[in-house]
Amino acid sequence: MSNGQIITTDRAMHQLDQFITLVTYNIRFPELTMPNKPEFFGLVGTEQQYKNIMTLGRLKVFPKAVMDRTFATLGRNPVERMKLSRSRVQGYLQQRAFQFAGGLAWGLVDEALIGFIEMCNAERSHFNTSRDEVLSHYESMKAESLVFWEGKSHLYSITPDQMSAAINRTFPSETKIRERFSFNVLNYTIQAPELMRADENSSTEQLAIIRARNEVAAAAGKELGVAVTAFQRDVVAQLRERTTGMFNDLREAVSKGEWNQKSINSVIKFCDNFKSLNFMNDRQLERFLTAQKAELNKFDAQHIKKDSDAYTAMQNFLGSAIDGANAIAQANADEVVKEFQSFGARTIDPF
Repeated sequence: MSNGQIITTDRAMHQLDQFITLVTYNIRFPELTMPNKPEFFGLVGTEQQYKNIMTLGRLKVFPKAVMDRTFATLGRNPVERMKLSRSRVQGYLQQRAFQFAGGLAWGLVDEALIGFIEMCNAERSHFNTSRDEVLSHYESMKAESLVFWEGKSHLYSITPDQMSAAINRTFPSETKIRERFSFNVLNYTIQAPELMRADENSSTEQLAIIRARNEVAAAAGKELGVAVTAFQRDVVAQLRERTTGMFNDLREAVSKGEWNQKSINSVIKFCDNFKSLNFMNDRQLERFLTAQKAELNKFDAQHIKKDSDAYTAMQNFLGSAIDGANAIAQANADEVVKEFQSFGARTIDPF
């Protein structure tokens, strides 16, 4: 790989670093299940016993009924609160970030970074509180689980003792179950690997190692450059697809009568948020959304629902908007990418 190619890769990453922070996250908590295998319950029994168990799928060790009884005095299920934390992180990234390298990470625009950090800090606090609540009630959860499943054992044609023995095998120790909780969010940037240089004192063995490392670095730099270009193209495509989806969703809601002014306002909000997401400077889509926002601001949901002419005008507008969005989505994104790579930095309007 030539020095010029390495510089090109570095430049591409530098351009992205001006607008994007890469994010990965790992938010998990234990959701214990029992396999639907008769052997797990110590059975070598009848065909009917096998059928009863095999048709039920994996069984939750702590089903909702168990959790509700365990945390009745608390008034809420802490596992559901952890699920909410995970969903909020996922939702934030899905709305304000773009998948990088086929889902290896999320590219988060800088205008959304502060909000993301604040949200993660709040959700981490909720998650940790919920984790501590689960751990402090772990023995009670196990006791409730045994009572619940022993009472269900007849449905699977097994004895309460067989069910109890099977469930007890699924319970990790408190130390082990604590290790299954995780709320990790990493923010980072990436760069092309640097080439090593030999000096006059390098031995033959060292020169061979340097050559091997440089071959790997050159290949990795090239692959990174390809990934960056693909990411830039994907960003353009994703924003265009989101635009089409927003107008399609609104038209479907209007057609079904399942909409109100908030439905219109959500599309207007998308048009506003687009400015901070459009670091690739897709001017065609920006002009389109500016025009659609101006039209959307003229519509009043209550009036449209009462006036057939206004309803027809709304449907006509949405049909035209979807046609326009589809045309942009199908257009080649290469020109936007080339222009971005040529000029790089530009000022993003965060408002």
